[in-house]
Amino acid sequence: MKIRIIRKTDQWNNEDFTNGSRVFTISHVTEGKEQVPYDIHFSDGDGRCWRPSNGMLELLWRIWGDDSTVCGGRQVELFRDPSVKIDRDVVGGIRVR
Repeated sequence: MKIRIIRKTDQWNNEDFTNGSRVFTISHVTEGKEQVPYDIHFSDGDGRCWRPSNGMLELLWRIWGDDSTVCGGRQVELFRDPSVKIDRDVVGGIRVR
């Protein structure tokens, strides 16, 4: 049996940005699932959401505040940062520009 990595297709993953960054318009924010507390939905995101890390959530919180209703209509540029670590492993991740 060959081992293969299966990505979650209902969300944006860092591999989706290997060809460069992309600007999205936020439509709304909902409560997340599992270990990620929020799903950020885009009006132009192909039906997929972004599940930001706590670091990226803190960045957005510092810029826009803690009321998720003010996020609708705002734009965010996402890009792949190949140097993102989880514990000691370099796995890549999505960052905000």
